[in-house]
Amino acid sequence: MKWIVSKQVKKLIGLMLVVCLIIVALFNVAGYFLNCKYISVVAAVAQADKYEVRNGLLLHTMDKLGVCTPDAAIQVWVEGMENRNGAMQYSVMSSDLKKEYLSQLNRYNQYWVTGMSSPWIVSYKITSKTQTGDTQYVFLLSLPTATSAGPAEKLRAKVTVERQNNFWQITKIAADKGLGPYMGWIQ
Repeated sequence: MKWIVSKQVKKLIGLMLVVCLIIVALFNVAGYFLNCKYISVVAAVAQADKYEVRNGLLLHTMDKLGVCTPDAAIQVWVEGMENRNGAMQYSVMSSDLKKEYLSQLNRYNQYWVTGMSSPWIVSYKITSKTQTGDTQYVFLLSLPTATSAGPAEKLRAKVTVERQNNFWQITKIAADKGLGPYMGWIQ
């Protein structure tokens, strides 16, 4: 089937396309100057690049910072779970564990908010601390949870902490399945 279109219709279609392109361009220019990423492709790309660069710098910086005692590594990690902060948990992990954790966070918790509103972790207790080498400790932890109605279940974790790159870092975590959401990954 062949379409027969007059010159006037072709001109009208062409004019409509040009007007649409001008409108889109004007919105993008206005959005760019007003720094409004919702109406400007350029502003949205610039905003995304800014956060991508910041994120890369922060992740690189975290590799250069750490804690000075094995107990501090546990404290920061648990505080991260209590505050639903995947970045705190990430900060005290070894490079191998960080890779695995980052993969899980990117897949399931893109905003690095871990845990849930209820039940929540209320505290932690080190039930056992065993030195298994010159630069390695294994901690057994008890993590009680609560809801607005009162105490809930106690979760347990076995966490290995090693001295690596002048800092104490978590190298292995074995935990009750119920602790998975608080840690930010699916077990």
